[in-house]
Amino acid sequence: MKVLLLRPEGSEVPQDPEVEIVNIPVLKPICIPHTLPFMPKTIGFTSVNAVKCFNYAEVFEKVNEVYAVGPSTANALKDIFNVKQVIVPETFTVDSMVQKMLRNSRDKTILVRSSVGYKRDKEKYPQITQIVDYDLLINEENLRKTKQLLSDCTFNYVIITSSLIATLVKDSLRECTTVVSIGPSTTRALEGVNNIYEAREHDMNGIFILLKELLRDD
Repeated sequence: MKVLLLRPEGSEVPQDPEVEIVNIPVLKPICIPHTLPFMPKTIGFTSVNAVKCFNYAEVFEKVNEVYAVGPSTANALKDIFNVKQVIVPETFTVDSMVQKMLRNSRDKTILVRSSVGYKRDKEKYPQITQIVDYDLLINEENLRKTKQLLSDCTFNYVIITSSLIATLVKDSLRECTTVVSIGPSTTRALEGVNNIYEAREHDMNGIFILLKELLRDD
């Protein structure tokens, strides 16, 4: 069974003996200059790349609570900054993480994220200071190749892992390919697409649980 995985460049590509995974990175994360407007009491990270690009290691010596959108982001905080305790929401979405952050503290709270996420949600979280520490550049050649493969029905399944990727490939999706979405914002970006399934756990582990279920039913 051939599965197309669309993740940004540098992301982990899971291996599975039952599935032929082909990864085409249509986005490239680029760290960008950023400043910390104040020393936060609470800080949250929306992705692994947000952790990788963050320049203020001293924050973790003074902050009261550190949040991650999901297990992979939590592991990045532990590996890169040696953060001992990271709080992860029950459902791995930015909305769930922000709600959890605000229930515990509204004082000096910072959310670290991509420029794409900030532009999408900049009016959504007025109680939180959002800082952008990376951008996502489109790999035009890989995008062109991906659109052609999808139009030609080359793959039985395609895994879409972000709302931006969803927006870029949406018009090339055909009924012949089953779409697996990582979470709500990605699914919203695919509005109008049929044959789409959303992972219950919004991370790669959740995606592969869903993919195995779909393969068993196929």
